[in-house]
Amino acid sequence: MSPRITSKLTPLHVRRWWRIRALPRLEKHISFLFPPLGGDRFRARRMGVYDEWTVIYDPGNDASEASEALIQLVCDAALRATTVSLTDAISRAESDSQRYELERWPGHHYRFLTALAEIVDAKSIVEIGTYAGASALSFLAAPCVEEVVSYDIVPWRSIDSTLLIEADFSHGLQQCLSDLSDPVEFGRSMSVLSKADIVFLDGPKDGRFEQALLDRLLAMKREKPQLLIIDDVRVNTMVKTWRSLPLPKIDATSFGHWSGTGLVWLPSTE
Repeated sequence: MSPRITSKLTPLHVRRWWRIRALPRLEKHISFLFPPLGGDRFRARRMGVYDEWTVIYDPGNDASEASEALIQLVCDAALRATTVSLTDAISRAESDSQRYELERWPGHHYRFLTALAEIVDAKSIVEIGTYAGASALSFLAAPCVEEVVSYDIVPWRSIDSTLLIEADFSHGLQQCLSDLSDPVEFGRSMSVLSKADIVFLDGPKDGRFEQALLDRLLAMKREKPQLLIIDDVRVNTMVKTWRSLPLPKIDATSFGHWSGTGLVWLPSTE
């Protein structure tokens, strides 16, 4: 009788078995039974890469098509973005991922935001969603911009990864703590919103906030046309809201944020 060979099973053996044998088979079966969970999405989860459900659709079914002015704006801004430098914001980044997001274009929208502000010669900008302040700094990097009023429900100091410093608030930046989806709060801020050259919407994408805010923006009186920039229009909770906007609009994702950048001209009501 041959001797019986035994070995102690260790966590390392289990991990190797899972990675080399079990995981590839599991991925194959999952991809066959339910394709959206397989392939790149399944691998992205293992790699820790951000992933999100999305859809594809025929843009011809949207409520409105792009105007020639919007097409020209995207082309001009994309060309301008090739020479934009966000040196100040990048110098404040404390992590490689934050620095990467500020530097990368196309893929991330920060240089494109600066370029859009320059092309439309924006003086006043309203930002809805401050977070770490990268977008606010991108707008302030445009020489024409005189003020950025940023709305959020939490103070900028409470964000651990913030790029903002006290000095920014003496150089054109202001933060207001307010929920603009609330009709009372919106009414209090209408004078600020109505005079902005650009409104940048980067809210929670919770399926409620953006639609409520857009309804009020569309109904608001404006003395001049405004450029509305909407972030994350390809995120699932934003697709219906984006597609239902009844104004000339264009999806500029290829030159903006990989999760979707939508541009809309809000007309003057005078």
